[in-house]
Amino acid sequence: MTMYIQGASAFITEPGTPPQALKEELARVSTAYFRRINRYILLSLIGAHRCVAGRTVPADTAVYLTTERGNLGETEAVLRQIFRQHSLPMPYSFINTMSNTASFYVAQGLGAAGPNLSISDRLLSFERGIELLAVDFMRGRVRSALLGGVDEANPSAIHFERTYGIPAGSVRGVEGSAWLWVTDEPEGSIGRLLGTGAVRDAGEGRAWLKERTGGSPVIAYGLTVPATDREAWSRAVGAVDEFDYLTGHGWFDSATALGISRFVQDCPGRLLLHVSRDRPGRYTLTAVETAAK
Repeated sequence: MTMYIQGASAFITEPGTPPQALKEELARVSTAYFRRINRYILLSLIGAHRCVAGRTVPADTAVYLTTERGNLGETEAVLRQIFRQHSLPMPYSFINTMSNTASFYVAQGLGAAGPNLSISDRLLSFERGIELLAVDFMRGRVRSALLGGVDEANPSAIHFERTYGIPAGSVRGVEGSAWLWVTDEPEGSIGRLLGTGAVRDAGEGRAWLKERTGGSPVIAYGLTVPATDREAWSRAVGAVDEFDYLTGHGWFDSATALGISRFVQDCPGRLLLHVSRDRPGRYTLTAVETAAK
Protein backbone atom coordinates (compact mmCIF):
# COMPACT_ATOMS: atom_id res chain seq x y z
CA MET A 1 0.00 0.00 0.00
CA THR A 2 1.44 3.34 -1.09
CA MET A 3 1.12 6.18 1.40
CA TYR A 4 0.83 9.58 -0.25
CA ILE A 5 1.79 12.76 1.58
CA GLN A 6 -0.80 15.51 1.26
CA GLY A 7 0.73 17.99 3.70
CA ALA A 8 3.79 18.58 5.87
CA SER A 9 4.72 21.03 8.60
CA ALA A 10 7.65 21.64 10.90
CA PHE A 11 7.24 24.08 13.78
CA ILE A 12 10.10 24.77 16.17
CA THR A 13 10.47 27.34 18.90
CA GLU A 14 13.01 28.28 21.55
CA PRO A 15 12.69 26.72 25.01
CA GLY A 16 10.79 29.03 27.32
CA THR A 17 8.73 30.72 24.59
CA PRO A 18 5.85 32.38 26.52
CA PRO A 19 2.57 30.44 26.33
CA GLN A 20 0.82 33.56 25.03
CA ALA A 21 3.15 33.61 22.01
CA LEU A 22 2.25 29.97 21.30
CA LYS A 23 -1.46 30.78 21.61
CA GLU A 24 -1.03 33.61 19.12
CA GLU A 25 0.74 31.25 16.73
CA LEU A 26 -2.11 28.76 17.05
CA ALA A 27 -4.65 31.52 16.34
CA ARG A 28 -2.89 32.17 13.02
CA VAL A 29 -3.55 28.63 11.81
CA SER A 30 -6.84 27.74 13.52
CA THR A 31 -10.08 29.52 14.36
CA ALA A 32 -11.08 26.86 16.91
CA TYR A 33 -11.13 27.75 20.59
CA PHE A 34 -9.38 25.41 23.00
CA ARG A 35 -9.81 25.57 26.78
CA ARG A 36 -7.49 24.39 29.56
CA ILE A 37 -4.58 23.43 27.35
CA ASN A 38 -0.89 23.47 28.23
CA ARG A 39 2.38 23.92 26.39
CA TYR A 40 2.61 20.38 25.03
CA ILE A 41 -0.94 20.49 23.70
CA LEU A 42 -0.27 23.90 22.14
CA LEU A 43 2.77 22.56 20.31
CA SER A 44 0.76 19.58 19.04
CA LEU A 45 -2.10 21.74 17.81
CA ILE A 46 0.15 24.26 16.06
CA GLY A 47 1.99 21.55 14.12
CA ALA A 48 -1.12 19.60 13.13
CA HIS A 49 -3.10 22.66 12.01
CA ARG A 50 -0.11 23.96 10.05
CA CYS A 51 0.11 20.60 8.29
CA VAL A 52 -3.53 20.62 7.22
CA ALA A 53 -3.26 24.32 6.28
CA GLY A 54 -6.96 25.16 6.45
CA ARG A 55 -8.16 22.13 4.50
CA THR A 56 -10.79 19.70 5.77
CA VAL A 57 -9.57 16.20 6.59
CA PRO A 58 -11.88 13.20 6.04
CA ALA A 59 -13.98 12.39 9.07
CA ASP A 60 -12.32 8.98 9.45
CA THR A 61 -8.80 10.46 9.62
CA ALA A 62 -6.59 8.80 12.23
CA VAL A 63 -4.12 10.58 14.53
CA TYR A 64 -0.73 9.08 15.40
CA LEU A 65 1.09 11.37 17.84
CA THR A 66 4.65 10.21 18.56
CA THR A 67 6.80 11.54 21.36
CA GLU A 68 9.87 10.63 23.36
CA ARG A 69 8.94 12.25 26.68
CA GLY A 70 5.35 13.39 26.34
CA ASN A 71 3.86 16.08 28.52
CA LEU A 72 7.09 16.88 30.32
CA GLY A 73 6.36 20.37 31.67
CA GLU A 74 2.91 19.66 33.10
CA THR A 75 4.10 16.41 34.67
CA GLU A 76 7.04 18.15 36.34
CA ALA A 77 4.74 20.86 37.72
CA VAL A 78 2.26 18.34 39.11
CA LEU A 79 4.99 16.25 40.73
CA ARG A 80 6.49 19.38 42.28
CA GLN A 81 3.09 20.28 43.78
CA ILE A 82 2.65 16.78 45.23
CA PHE A 83 6.15 16.05 46.54
CA ARG A 84 7.69 19.47 47.17
CA GLN A 85 4.69 21.61 48.11
CA HIS A 86 2.68 18.74 49.62
CA SER A 87 -0.51 19.90 47.93
CA LEU A 88 -2.97 18.43 45.47
CA PRO A 89 -2.63 19.55 41.83
CA MET A 90 -5.40 21.29 39.95
CA PRO A 91 -7.71 18.70 38.32
CA TYR A 92 -7.04 19.77 34.72
CA SER A 93 -3.31 19.89 35.36
CA PHE A 94 -3.47 16.30 36.59
CA ILE A 95 -5.54 15.19 33.58
CA ASN A 96 -3.14 16.88 31.17
CA THR A 97 -0.18 14.89 32.46
CA MET A 98 -1.57 12.14 30.24
CA SER A 99 0.23 12.78 26.98
CA ASN A 100 -2.56 11.26 24.89
CA THR A 101 -4.69 14.24 25.87
CA ALA A 102 -2.83 16.15 23.14
CA SER A 103 -3.85 13.70 20.41
CA PHE A 104 -7.47 14.05 21.57
CA TYR A 105 -7.28 17.84 21.15
CA VAL A 106 -5.74 17.43 17.67
CA ALA A 107 -8.56 15.12 16.63
CA GLN A 108 -11.21 17.39 18.14
CA GLY A 109 -9.85 20.52 16.49
CA LEU A 110 -9.64 18.95 13.03
CA GLY A 111 -12.75 16.76 13.17
CA ALA A 112 -10.69 13.57 12.87
CA ALA A 113 -12.79 10.73 14.28
CA GLY A 114 -10.60 7.79 13.21
CA PRO A 115 -8.20 5.75 15.39
CA ASN A 116 -6.23 7.87 17.85
CA LEU A 117 -2.86 6.71 19.17
CA SER A 118 0.00 8.18 21.22
CA ILE A 119 3.28 6.32 20.65
CA SER A 120 6.65 6.42 22.40
CA ASP A 121 9.74 4.29 21.88
CA ARG A 122 13.10 5.59 23.07
CA LEU A 123 14.95 7.27 20.16
CA LEU A 124 12.65 5.76 17.51
CA SER A 125 9.19 7.08 18.32
CA PHE A 126 8.44 8.62 14.91
CA GLU A 127 9.69 5.51 13.10
CA ARG A 128 7.40 3.34 15.23
CA GLY A 129 4.52 5.59 14.30
CA ILE A 130 5.29 5.03 10.61
CA GLU A 131 5.37 1.26 11.18
CA LEU A 132 1.95 1.25 12.82
CA LEU A 133 0.56 3.56 10.17
CA ALA A 134 1.83 1.28 7.37
CA VAL A 135 0.22 -1.78 8.98
CA ASP A 136 -3.11 0.02 9.37
CA PHE A 137 -2.97 1.16 5.74
CA MET A 138 -2.24 -2.38 4.50
CA ARG A 139 -5.15 -3.76 6.54
CA GLY A 140 -7.48 -1.11 5.17
CA ARG A 141 -8.14 0.16 8.68
CA VAL A 142 -6.94 3.67 7.82
CA ARG A 143 -7.08 5.70 4.59
CA SER A 144 -6.15 9.12 5.95
CA ALA A 145 -3.88 9.90 8.90
CA LEU A 146 -2.03 12.68 10.66
CA LEU A 147 1.38 11.54 11.88
CA GLY A 148 3.31 13.87 14.17
CA GLY A 149 6.38 14.04 16.37
CA VAL A 150 6.08 16.47 19.32
CA ASP A 151 8.41 17.17 22.24
CA GLU A 152 9.07 19.94 24.70
CA ALA A 153 12.64 20.93 25.50
CA ASN A 154 14.24 18.90 28.26
CA PRO A 155 15.28 21.37 31.01
CA SER A 156 18.30 19.32 32.07
CA ALA A 157 21.62 20.89 31.12
CA ILE A 158 23.17 17.42 30.91
CA HIS A 159 20.31 15.92 28.91
CA PHE A 160 22.30 15.35 25.70
CA GLU A 161 25.32 13.89 27.48
CA ARG A 162 23.30 11.45 29.58
CA THR A 163 20.88 10.41 26.85
CA TYR A 164 22.95 10.46 23.67
CA GLY A 165 26.58 10.64 24.80
CA ILE A 166 26.92 14.11 23.30
CA PRO A 167 28.36 16.95 25.43
CA ALA A 168 25.82 19.53 26.56
CA GLY A 169 26.00 22.69 24.47
CA SER A 170 27.27 20.92 21.34
CA VAL A 171 23.80 20.92 19.79
CA ARG A 172 21.05 23.51 19.99
CA GLY A 173 17.96 22.29 21.82
CA VAL A 174 14.53 23.47 20.68
CA GLU A 175 10.89 22.53 21.14
CA GLY A 176 9.20 21.07 18.11
CA SER A 177 6.06 19.78 16.45
CA ALA A 178 6.42 18.25 12.98
CA TRP A 179 3.62 16.51 11.08
CA LEU A 180 2.71 14.66 7.89
CA TRP A 181 -0.79 14.23 6.48
CA VAL A 182 -0.83 10.88 4.68
CA THR A 183 -3.63 9.33 2.57
CA ASP A 184 -4.13 6.52 0.05
CA GLU A 185 -5.03 9.06 -2.64
CA PRO A 186 -2.27 10.09 -5.10
CA GLU A 187 -4.10 13.13 -6.47
CA GLY A 188 -2.58 16.39 -5.20
CA SER A 189 0.11 14.62 -3.17
CA ILE A 190 3.51 16.22 -2.55
CA GLY A 191 5.37 12.97 -1.96
CA ARG A 192 5.28 9.33 -0.91
CA LEU A 193 6.16 7.73 2.39
CA LEU A 194 7.99 4.57 1.32
CA GLY A 195 8.23 2.98 4.75
CA THR A 196 10.63 2.23 7.55
CA GLY A 197 12.66 -0.80 8.57
CA ALA A 198 15.46 -2.07 10.84
CA VAL A 199 18.86 -3.22 9.53
CA ARG A 200 22.15 -4.27 11.11
CA ASP A 201 24.58 -2.29 8.98
CA ALA A 202 25.08 -0.18 5.87
CA GLY A 203 25.20 -3.23 3.61
CA GLU A 204 21.74 -4.32 4.70
CA GLY A 205 20.68 -0.69 4.39
CA ARG A 206 21.66 -0.65 0.73
CA ALA A 207 19.60 -3.81 0.05
CA TRP A 208 16.63 -2.39 1.97
CA LEU A 209 16.69 0.78 -0.11
CA LYS A 210 16.95 -1.09 -3.43
CA GLU A 211 13.80 -3.04 -2.58
CA ARG A 212 11.89 0.25 -2.50
CA THR A 213 13.53 2.37 -5.18
CA GLY A 214 16.39 2.29 -7.63
CA GLY A 215 17.29 5.94 -7.12
CA SER A 216 20.27 7.49 -5.36
CA PRO A 217 19.16 9.17 -2.15
CA VAL A 218 19.88 12.30 -0.24
CA ILE A 219 20.84 11.00 3.21
CA ALA A 220 20.01 12.41 6.63
CA TYR A 221 21.27 11.25 10.01
CA GLY A 222 19.71 11.30 13.44
CA LEU A 223 21.70 12.79 16.28
CA THR A 224 22.89 9.43 17.60
CA VAL A 225 24.55 8.18 14.40
CA PRO A 226 28.33 8.47 15.06
CA ALA A 227 30.34 10.63 12.67
CA THR A 228 32.65 7.65 12.13
CA ASP A 229 29.76 5.64 10.62
CA ARG A 230 28.36 8.29 8.32
CA GLU A 231 30.93 8.02 5.54
CA ALA A 232 30.38 4.27 5.30
CA TRP A 233 26.63 4.73 5.12
CA SER A 234 26.80 7.44 2.47
CA ARG A 235 29.14 5.33 0.34
CA ALA A 236 27.12 2.13 0.72
CA VAL A 237 23.78 3.61 -0.35
CA GLY A 238 25.25 5.86 -3.05
CA ALA A 239 24.10 9.06 -1.38
CA VAL A 240 24.28 12.12 -3.64
CA ASP A 241 24.09 14.67 -0.81
CA GLU A 242 23.47 15.05 2.93
CA PHE A 243 20.45 16.81 4.38
CA ASP A 244 21.70 18.25 7.67
CA TYR A 245 18.52 19.44 9.33
CA LEU A 246 19.94 19.38 12.88
CA THR A 247 22.52 22.11 12.33
CA GLY A 248 20.00 24.39 10.67
CA HIS A 249 17.02 23.86 12.94
CA GLY A 250 18.13 22.33 16.23
CA TRP A 251 17.19 19.19 18.11
CA PHE A 252 14.19 17.95 20.00
CA ASP A 253 13.61 14.38 21.13
CA SER A 254 11.43 13.27 18.22
CA ALA A 255 13.41 15.24 15.64
CA THR A 256 13.20 12.56 12.93
CA ALA A 257 9.76 14.03 12.27
CA LEU A 258 11.38 17.45 11.80
CA GLY A 259 13.95 16.17 9.31
CA ILE A 260 11.45 14.30 7.17
CA SER A 261 8.85 17.09 7.22
CA ARG A 262 11.42 19.74 6.32
CA PHE A 263 12.71 17.61 3.45
CA VAL A 264 9.20 17.15 2.07
CA GLN A 265 8.67 20.91 2.14
CA ASP A 266 12.11 22.02 0.90
CA CYS A 267 13.33 19.36 -1.56
CA PRO A 268 10.89 18.60 -4.40
CA GLY A 269 11.67 15.75 -6.76
CA ARG A 270 14.17 14.04 -4.43
CA LEU A 271 14.56 10.79 -2.51
CA LEU A 272 15.50 10.85 1.19
CA LEU A 273 16.97 8.05 3.28
CA HIS A 274 16.88 8.92 6.98
CA VAL A 275 19.18 6.87 9.23
CA SER A 276 18.54 6.56 12.98
CA ARG A 277 20.44 4.55 15.58
CA ASP A 278 19.32 3.25 18.96
CA ARG A 279 21.47 2.73 22.06
CA PRO A 280 22.46 -0.90 21.29
CA GLY A 281 23.67 0.26 17.87
CA ARG A 282 20.83 -1.00 15.66
CA TYR A 283 19.80 1.12 12.69
CA THR A 284 16.32 2.08 11.56
CA LEU A 285 15.79 3.53 8.10
CA THR A 286 13.00 5.67 6.70
CA ALA A 287 12.57 6.47 3.02
CA VAL A 288 10.56 9.36 1.55
CA GLU A 289 10.20 10.46 -2.06
CA THR A 290 8.96 13.95 -2.89
CA ALA A 291 7.01 14.98 -5.98
CA ALA A 292 8.56 17.28 -8.58
CA LYS A 293 7.09 20.74 -8.80
